[in-house]
Amino acid sequence: MPRALAVILFWILTSEDPETYAGLMVTPLRWLELLFGASFLKLPLWTYAQIVLLLVLGWKGARPRLRAWPMDRAIVVSMASIALWGLLGVARGGSSQQAGFQTFCCLNGLLFALVLLAVMRTPEHHALLLKAIVAAAVYRSVMATGFYLFVVRDLAWNNAPSYMTAHHDSVLFVTGLVILLASAVERGTKHARALLVTLGPLIVLAIQLNNRRLAWMSLVAAIVVGYAMIPATPRKRRINRWMAMTLPVVALYVAVGWGRPEGIFKPLASFATVSSEKDASTKSRDNENEGLIFTFAQGPALGHGWGWEYIETDSTLSAREFTQYRYIPHNSLLAILAFTGFLGFIGILMPVPVAVYLNTRTYRAATTPLVRVVAMVSVAEAAICFNQIYGDMGFFSRTTLAILATSLAAAGRVSAWSGAWPTGPATARGEAGPPPPALR
Repeated sequence: MPRALAVILFWILTSEDPETYAGLMVTPLRWLELLFGASFLKLPLWTYAQIVLLLVLGWKGARPRLRAWPMDRAIVVSMASIALWGLLGVARGGSSQQAGFQTFCCLNGLLFALVLLAVMRTPEHHALLLKAIVAAAVYRSVMATGFYLFVVRDLAWNNAPSYMTAHHDSVLFVTGLVILLASAVERGTKHARALLVTLGPLIVLAIQLNNRRLAWMSLVAAIVVGYAMIPATPRKRRINRWMAMTLPVVALYVAVGWGRPEGIFKPLASFATVSSEKDASTKSRDNENEGLIFTFAQGPALGHGWGWEYIETDSTLSAREFTQYRYIPHNSLLAILAFTGFLGFIGILMPVPVAVYLNTRTYRAATTPLVRVVAMVSVAEAAICFNQIYGDMGFFSRTTLAILATSLAAAGRVSAWSGAWPTGPATARGEAGPPPPALR
């Protein structure tokens, strides 16, 4: 079952809707949309499979003690909050159909987190999930590069798409790269370094070709979070020396490339356009954020609930070609705050700080490189996914929420396995705990 779920995670991350690759290329895995897209039963077939799986595990009485139950409770609170504010919005006259669009991806992601919590019990199981993410990132990187070389380059410049795969692949690419980096730093083996050297440049190329400035910001945020987690040890001192040696090169790169349009300076351009330059995209996001803040001010405690549009204060740069843009704004974080108020915001997002807390405890208590890698990546995943939720419809992205589900599951399981969260002896059948202190 753990291997099967790792394969399914790979499928989730590589499944494609018709708009992937700007609708100009069909890949061998397009059929996966039959499993994860809308079906003749309205909901995806995978959603029904998750419900059945949880019912079967519950029927068998699978309630193992080696599990941090605060994580489960936070997920239940989040799902209940989403449902409660959905009922509130519809009761106040909102659209039940639009409420479903607004909340389905998040509910499905939380459901996937519960499935992973039920099945993925050891650090080795969660390492399978990390391998699945890396495999998916490499696959999409190859597809993005091939799409650019064999399709996009033959198009007229005014017909070329603005991205190669999809916007939410920023989360996949950055997470895959962070997994390779964390493995090289924490394990320090030749195999881990070889994977970073061979696969890392391919993923970086895909990030560059996919042309999403948010990806570079997510990568920097993840690296900063990972670096902050490493305690003051000889390993961190070696990292500091390496950073000191590369600092002059980075400073020269910034000095030469700031404000230049060449492709090699695209990462710098990402920060420049976000921080100072006001292009059309930035201005439209600012207009949208102002409308969301104004909507929030109308009901700061409870909001109007799901099924409502945000109040648009400036429509000059609105995405009118997308008819649902006032129901599904780009800034999902502000959208949750605007639609559900402070109380709903706290309830819906509760699993994320709980997961960061538990995974950080796991990293500090870890006695093996594998556990440290899982914990570090899980904290970085929260930062990456939150960045996407804030910047580009992450709350409505299957890829973003599937990766966030792996972070929640690791928090609930590996924290208990490592002893970072006290649960008592592991008495569940087939569930071995960590090695005793003497063997550690």
